[in-house]
Amino acid sequence: MQDADAVAVRLRHQHGIINRQQALDCGLSARQITYRVRAGVWHREARGVYRHQLFRPTWRSRLLVACFELNAVASHRSAAALHRIEDFPPGRVEVVMAPGRWRRPPAVTVHQSTQTDRLDTALIDAIPCAGLTRTVLDLAAVTDRPRLEAAIDFVLRERGVDLVDLSTVLARHSRRGRDGCGKLRAVLDERLGRSGIPLSRWSRMVGELLVSGGIPAPVYEHVVTDDAGRFLGQVDLAYPAARVAIELDSVSWHLNRESFEKDPQRRNRLTWPVGSCSTTRGAERLTTRPAFVGKSPPHFVDPRSEGAQCTRRVH
Repeated sequence: MQDADAVAVRLRHQHGIINRQQALDCGLSARQITYRVRAGVWHREARGVYRHQLFRPTWRSRLLVACFELNAVASHRSAAALHRIEDFPPGRVEVVMAPGRWRRPPAVTVHQSTQTDRLDTALIDAIPCAGLTRTVLDLAAVTDRPRLEAAIDFVLRERGVDLVDLSTVLARHSRRGRDGCGKLRAVLDERLGRSGIPLSRWSRMVGELLVSGGIPAPVYEHVVTDDAGRFLGQVDLAYPAARVAIELDSVSWHLNRESFEKDPQRRNRLTWPVGSCSTTRGAERLTTRPAFVGKSPPHFVDPRSEGAQCTRRVH
């Protein structure tokens, strides 16, 4: 009886849908699952996915079936409907999955992505779903610009998202040929204008890109001192143990051109005992070629070269 109760709770929570592994986890045996199917109590919706006879098929149940069947998550317009973004009502079943062999379920739009490892997900109405900012990026690939702008206006106004959040997801997922990136980038460039993103947020974006590229997380706003403990300067990102400093340079990220031009002068006075390396990258690199950050990490100077400083400048 306890097993049946656990199954009933799962079914009520998941729109009448349960998969085979969940049923086993609730305590049912393979024979009990087979009995329910043969008795007509459970209807087989897909391989290893069942719907209880008392629950009528709905948009949410069909979406959850597709997610279970393909090991996918709700995306694009389906995700927008789950996030309750204005002008994206329920109806379409649309999911994203990792590349591989699969059989397209009827009435399901399937997208394949090589970046599912970078996909932030949420569980909405018991359905695995792409995160809100990723959903905006996905919408850019399947909607026109006016509808995309309306969606951006909605998430900015109603969901606590800001333009920095959208810039971050664009930088994280942007790559050559990816649908929607150019459209979203054009909207963000127009809205951000010359104001840009606060430097601390930009540093965080770069740090996240380094981590996603397999590089350890850096230390942010690291203070550098000499052997006597005297302050020498503060760098945007650093790997102190390796004596590596990363400085982010762009006129857009400084208060004015004068401060932009004085920053390298400050850096020239900053020398770590073993040496340091500062890497300069324009802000536009993050949204047009984010993989460039992760694929070409800073050089590590020879620790035997005491006082050496290596600077690579990329505009």
